[in-house]
This record gives sequence, C-alpha cells and structure tokens, in this order.
Amino acid sequence: MRQPTPYTIQVASHSHIHPEGKLIFVNHSCSPNTQFQYSPSWDLYAVKDILPGEELTFDYTTTEWQMAQPFQCNCCNTKCIHKVQGFYFLNPEQKAEREAVISPVIREQLEEQQTSTE
Repeated sequence: MRQPTPYTIQVASHSHIHPEGKLIFVNHSCSPNTQFQYSPSWDLYAVKDILPGEELTFDYTTTEWQMAQPFQCNCCNTKCIHKVQGFYFLNPEQKAEREAVISPVIREQLEEQQTSTE
C-alpha cells in the first residue's frame, strides 16, 4: 500500500503492509514488551517477560516515520511521549533512545533528514 492506515507497518519510504493474523492486535507502548528484529526478516520478539493474558506491545515510532492517525498514548511510563505521531516528531533525546531498535526504513529516512539539514 502506498498510504499508511492505522493498521499498516511502514516497510519502505512510500510502502506499507497490512499485517496478517494477530499482529494487528499488538498495541503501542513507550515501554514495550516486544520489538522487531529486522534481519533476515521482520520478526517480533519479546524483550521482557510477558505474563499469560498480558497484551503484546511495541513502540510504533520504531516502524513509522509519520503515523496515518496520531493518537494519545496512555501507557503512563515515565518516558511516555504522550502523542504518538511517528519517529519524525520525536525530540532528539527520544530519537536517540530508540535509534538501536528502529526499522531499516526509519533509519534510512533519518539519515536522509540528517543529510538534508547539513
């Protein structure tokens, strides 16, 4: 898909996929219990213990440059970004905190942004 929706994941600068199966039920958190690993494929892994019945979460800003529908975050984490709009809208500290886990697509867009401002 060329345009994002609330349920797509960005896989190229102008390309988004609609996840299949239960992945559409994984919610956002600023302190997620899962994250994607991107090589050789995009796989979702637990990054902390997850109790039976606990919702699965990942940080949407690690896979989306600009969200199709920004929303208020209610995760109540001390590092909550409050409004989830995409990686582009994070402040420099928030970007630095996520840089190790951003998708290759977001990394590419970040590098393009940094090159254009130099």
